[in-house]
Amino acid sequence: MITDFVPHLAVPLRVAAFLVASILVHGVIFRSPSSHLRSLKRGASPKHAVYVTHSFIRRTSTTVKNNVPPISVQVSLEALCIDSKNYVLNDLVHTYSQLGPDVMDLSVISYGNAKLNETTHQVVCQHGKAECDANVYQQCAIDRFPSPQRYLPFLQCLFETLPMGRSDTPFDPSMFSHCARRSALDWSALQTCHDDPDESWRLQYQSAQRTPSYHDHFPLVGVSGAFVSETNSLLQAVCDAYMKEGGQHPVCISPSATQQNL
Repeated sequence: MITDFVPHLAVPLRVAAFLVASILVHGVIFRSPSSHLRSLKRGASPKHAVYVTHSFIRRTSTTVKNNVPPISVQVSLEALCIDSKNYVLNDLVHTYSQLGPDVMDLSVISYGNAKLNETTHQVVCQHGKAECDANVYQQCAIDRFPSPQRYLPFLQCLFETLPMGRSDTPFDPSMFSHCARRSALDWSALQTCHDDPDESWRLQYQSAQRTPSYHDHFPLVGVSGAFVSETNSLLQAVCDAYMKEGGQHPVCISPSATQQNL
């Protein structure tokens, strides 16, 4: 009789009910990385976007077991440049989240069209004093936490939080401390670096020396030492360079497959 089987179904039914409840409560946590990225592209709130991106970048991509070294990728930008913002949020974060350090040897230079005076140690930035100040915060994050898996969520948060465009009034430090907390960086280390005139000058000067002299706009992107237009897909460019060297990655199976991940 059916009633004879009811006691045997009690435990499985309780387990099934628990699993359904867990999925309903924690559904966001269990979403796939691709669904996280789609939510970012649709304009998720800064708080949600930074959390998702940071947790995703920390487990970046599938581990690649190749003997091919990662491809050098250099991105030069400005802290208050709208084009830099769009590139970081729409292309750089997505590409690094897909490929990670096994495929990308990423370096970011925050300086742009700034001009420095080596005699007076003064720096003039394209978008005003606020940009110079924000550049230093970014430079400190990159210097103190040199792994892109650490500093890239901080840069993403700043581009989502700070208003772009010219301003000669530096932003309140609370805006930067907010992003430090969101990206799990030591705020005291960043603040100490930023507030030290000698250290901030060193980083500004270093960034100026590393910024390509041939630039005429920002962001400026280089892949394997060659200029790549910021209007082209960074994911495709890195995959092409990596596969050309004999590398393999699930995202880089073929040009058509790569396009589907954009």
